[in-house]
Amino acid sequence: MEKKLFPEKPIFKVKKKHAWRDRFIRGIEICALVLVILGTIVWLLFSSKFSLTDFVKNLGNSLKPKIASESARKNLSEVDQIKKLLEGKKLFDINSIEKTKEGDFQVNSMKGETFIFSNEKNLEEQVSTLQTLLAKAKIEGKSLKKVDFRFSKVVVEY
Repeated sequence: MEKKLFPEKPIFKVKKKHAWRDRFIRGIEICALVLVILGTIVWLLFSSKFSLTDFVKNLGNSLKPKIASESARKNLSEVDQIKKLLEGKKLFDINSIEKTKEGDFQVNSMKGETFIFSNEKNLEEQVSTLQTLLAKAKIEGKSLKKVDFRFSKVVVEY
């Protein structure tokens, strides 16, 4: 006669004597966790001067489809595009913006700085690079005279 490796009856049984208590405690833990999360959210909203009325007013505007930035820029003239980008970053006060004979843009600041942007390169990247250059010059205590983006490497004059 062959011996069976596993007996037909289990060796031991786990009694579910306190299962109702475990479920009750787990339910209390979940409720406490939800209360803590909701309390944190409410505290953060009140500390940031959140206004439910403003949120409801702006909800309609946020649900409207946004015009893609590329299509919005196509409607603006090139000079207006640069002006909008520079004013959005608030890098400096613009004195004048002129289109050169080559099709590039020369921007003069109120401080006398001159910035020449290439029409062939991405304007957003050029403005971001200018922001970095201005920050670096400020840290070093230098003032920029001229920045030229028309070449493969940016030309900077102090």
